[in-house]
Amino acid sequence: MNQKVFSPEERLYAAISHQKADRISCAPLIESYGARFAGIANHDFLYDEEQAFSALAAIRNEFPVWDIRRSIYFIHHGSLQNKIGLLKSKMPGVDLPEDYEYQVVEYEAMSREDYKIIINSGYKAYIQAFFQKAFGTTKEEAAMAEEDLLKLHHAERKSAEALGQVFLYGAHINFPAAYFTTLRSFPEFIRDTFKIPELLCEAISIATDDAIQECIDLVSKTGIPRAFIGVNRISSQFFSYGAFEKFVWPYLERFAHRLIDAGITPIYHLDNDWTRNLEYFQALPKHKIILELDGSTDIFLAHKLLGNRVCLLGDVSASRFVLGTPEDMKKYCRSLMMELGQENGFILGSGCTLPHNARHENVAAFFDTFN
Repeated sequence: MNQKVFSPEERLYAAISHQKADRISCAPLIESYGARFAGIANHDFLYDEEQAFSALAAIRNEFPVWDIRRSIYFIHHGSLQNKIGLLKSKMPGVDLPEDYEYQVVEYEAMSREDYKIIINSGYKAYIQAFFQKAFGTTKEEAAMAEEDLLKLHHAERKSAEALGQVFLYGAHINFPAAYFTTLRSFPEFIRDTFKIPELLCEAISIATDDAIQECIDLVSKTGIPRAFIGVNRISSQFFSYGAFEKFVWPYLERFAHRLIDAGITPIYHLDNDWTRNLEYFQALPKHKIILELDGSTDIFLAHKLLGNRVCLLGDVSASRFVLGTPEDMKKYCRSLMMELGQENGFILGSGCTLPHNARHENVAAFFDTFN
């Protein structure tokens, strides 16, 4: 009897719900590497979406097994970075040579007094104040940039679907507590946890509720019932368990339950090492979330603790793509597929985005693992 061939969407949801599929999904996060693959400058990739989509299509055509488009290109587009970006960025062909990767400039962009803007006026009002302060972006300009971002999101989804891929993210949200570590700078955020803990918790709580609503609103506009939630620098690699339980976990848990109740799959993109915090995720509903691990967390322990509850996505590290060999790449990917994929609930992908300088032969070996 011939085995059913799943569509990319069916294969994805089989992984989330821990059902058997025809094979494991393939979901590298490819952005600027596409420029090198296609032989174009990274400036052209980041500023010209048509060239970017053509470059990504070239990779898909070379490696048809790539069935999940896992991309936040619409967030990193050059025309938007210094209007409504995460922080100020140095961009290739503008502040840097045209073939460099873009660089986020971290500085103390947020003051302790800014928490009161969130408490008194809401998170959206603070973010608008930040755009004005950091980039000189007016409220009207920010609204136009957000519309452009949404149009770009739709365009990339359409491009991916034309190639037979499923687009993974229906919204991109920076988890507020993690974002504060960037806006305040990490040292100042740590000081805040000691000097103004209750004020900080109040600001995080309000920002979390506002971010959840923004996420639900974005998903209603994109029609993709899955949301990327970027979480970094707030695991117990950096915090004590007590601090994690006060400033992080209640809000991560709230995010998950509220999105699940709204019919949205939370996709926690967990940068850094979350090994010590994995057991917390056992409290979340089964077969409703995806955890993206970047190569720092022990993914095999994650499978042992959470394999029957959450879908794990990862976790081929950036260093393996740059410094490894094709033989090592295939060996590691096959170990992931054999040890984590046998019980379903696993998607093979890069740990975070493929580096711009990934070795072509290692990228090819990653895809060839499926053959």
